[in-house]
Amino acid sequence: MSKKNTTEPIYKNLYNDTNFKNLIDKINAGERTLSLCGLSGSSKYYLLSAIYELTKRPFLFLSPNKKKAQSTASNLSFFLKKTLPILEKKEPGVGEALYSSKSQFLKERNNWLYSAMNGKPLIAEVQALFESAVPRKSFEGLIIKVSKGDLLLSEDITTQLIQTGYVRTDFVQGRGDISARGSIIDIFSPGHVNPVRLEFIGDEVGSIREFSIEDQKSTEKIDHTTILPVSTISMDQPSIERAIKYLRKRAEEQGIPARNKHQIIEQIEKGERIPNMEWMVPAFYPKLSSIFDYLPPDILIFEDEPEENINATESFLDSLSETESILKKQLKIAPDIQEIYFTNNYIKKKIRALPKILLRDLEIDGDN
Repeated sequence: MSKKNTTEPIYKNLYNDTNFKNLIDKINAGERTLSLCGLSGSSKYYLLSAIYELTKRPFLFLSPNKKKAQSTASNLSFFLKKTLPILEKKEPGVGEALYSSKSQFLKERNNWLYSAMNGKPLIAEVQALFESAVPRKSFEGLIIKVSKGDLLLSEDITTQLIQTGYVRTDFVQGRGDISARGSIIDIFSPGHVNPVRLEFIGDEVGSIREFSIEDQKSTEKIDHTTILPVSTISMDQPSIERAIKYLRKRAEEQGIPARNKHQIIEQIEKGERIPNMEWMVPAFYPKLSSIFDYLPPDILIFEDEPEENINATESFLDSLSETESILKKQLKIAPDIQEIYFTNNYIKKKIRALPKILLRDLEIDGDN
């Protein structure tokens, strides 16, 4: 069966359009930059969703701000019949302690990283591309895959999830909650619509069920599940020891008063999470990666009014010195700004290497 016949009926007329066929041919031929002009409102999202349905190429839609990213997600989700994750830029000064009820940003971010690894359609604020990320292999190591019949120690799963930001509760109510009682573990992972219930028979996973948070009753049996971390900082002993060594060195370099230094280090030694801790990722990993390390090699970049992204990027870069000052004040022991963000030249080079489709308010045209 051809790809054309497997796509949504709403695209049928578009697939018979010569201009659209030419566009698809250019994409498949590997043309690096294409401009789509004269599109407005929902028509642009209809066209982009049609491109995705026909080519099955993963894409990353870049937006200049959170509001436009959310609007884009809503429009594309309507046509694609699936929820698209958004990578929002970090904002200093939030002060969240990364507890389950407060760390929605982190949960969405980890779902986005996992979706990127698996070739799903993505949306991101362009500024978020500058942020460093944990190494992809390290992130993969924080993911737990469970299948019915697996031999696992329930205590090990509980310990690992708590180390990666889950919060133990009596009843699971939100993403990032975990409840363990007897032979049953309830887990609500980032990226999941419903929580899952693991029931053990000894050390064997006897059953996996999705359940409702309203009445806590099982709704569907499943054979396997993937559990994402809440935080990319795992409070396991090797990570804690690495962070303490890093923080002591940074405190000495920055002349941090002993009282502030000891307070932060003592909390981390105990495995406690502190406010704004995710900005301290460089303390827990000897080398960080970029967002681009998570993207599949055949990904398409979509940009709506690229000039807006350029302006947003310039404004963001101008604000980094202020961000650095805020972090030093809030974290007491702060990483260098160069450890948290990649340079503009690096990001430009990465984007330039990927095929892109530019959407402008002016016939489908090709740019050389």
